[in-house]
Amino acid sequence: MYSPIFELIYVESLIFENQQNYYDAIEISRKNNSSTQFIEFMLEMIFKGIETLKPSFKRIIIDEVIMKQLTKSEKALLQVLTLRFEINEYFTLEDIREIVNKQDANIRKYLITFVEVERF
Repeated sequence: MYSPIFELIYVESLIFENQQNYYDAIEISRKNNSSTQFIEFMLEMIFKGIETLKPSFKRIIIDEVIMKQLTKSEKALLQVLTLRFEINEYFTLEDIREIVNKQDANIRKYLITFVEVERF
């Protein structure tokens, strides 16, 4: 699944900086007739690329990507819960029900959506 966050990660630069490891991973994969070593190398480069983003910048990007995937009502609920979470470290389904005045089934649906979207 494509994610816009990859537009901001300069994997090519990281590969250039680790060029010998890149060629080693290709060679090992070729010899073993398995792409495992190469895939592991590329995943490591992607991870390093994400880690190089400043944490606040990374969070803004992720938030932007997530918000694009949500409906208007999901965005509204997420904003309310985010503000509430800044006040309390946790809250219950009952707390959420009181805040948004929705049924438990609807709240669970929203929460499942938030978890799925966060995975991107």
